[in-house]
Amino acid sequence: MAQAATHAKQLGKIVTKAEIARQCDTSKQTVGYWFNGPTQTIDGPLLLKAAEYLDVNPMWLAGEKAPMALNQDVKAANQSNAQRINNVRMLPVLSWVQAGNLTSAGPVEVTDIKEWYPALSDDDCDKCFYLEVKGISNFPKYQEGDFIQVDPTIYPDELVSGDIIVIHNYEGETFKKLIIENNGRKYLQALNPDWKPNIIEFDEDTRLIGIVVDGFRPIGGSKRKRTRKH
Repeated sequence: MAQAATHAKQLGKIVTKAEIARQCDTSKQTVGYWFNGPTQTIDGPLLLKAAEYLDVNPMWLAGEKAPMALNQDVKAANQSNAQRINNVRMLPVLSWVQAGNLTSAGPVEVTDIKEWYPALSDDDCDKCFYLEVKGISNFPKYQEGDFIQVDPTIYPDELVSGDIIVIHNYEGETFKKLIIENNGRKYLQALNPDWKPNIIEFDEDTRLIGIVVDGFRPIGGSKRKRTRKH
């Protein structure tokens, strides 16, 4: 930590414990432990916040064998949802609320992300993200605890009947199968035939968040589920 502080100071940053604590939204006592405590380790969101402020590689700050300084490729990745760790492209796991709040204003702040997983395909866009499946409305194809990979760059007029999409409506966020009838009617259908209500109208109050392009099931279970690429 002392080496990271020296690096940041050379860049003209204030590196007092009070300022680091303010930048990381934590206490001076916690920062003091990073410098002089029995473990001198930083975990989770605080690690990302500290690394961002000190302008160092979070992997290095966590004690991994990695360069201290962030190279330009890693810095550029901060402009998208994707990050690279040991040259592996990582995508964030968002909460359903975070996904519902996504706008065209820009990517989710890296300091707000607590979990990352590798991208499942080289052609997945850098704005893709994962959501953890909740509930059984799309059982058995998607089970609770599965992760779906969502591409938010698709436009509503690019959708076709049968796409699995993530939407926001007056009840919150969910994902379902899109059905487009010949007369133009659009609605969302749960894949679980026993789920009630099985159909949700895709009306003017429904906002598209993204299309499900991939997914995986952690620890055991079937192979990951590959869904339509657009």
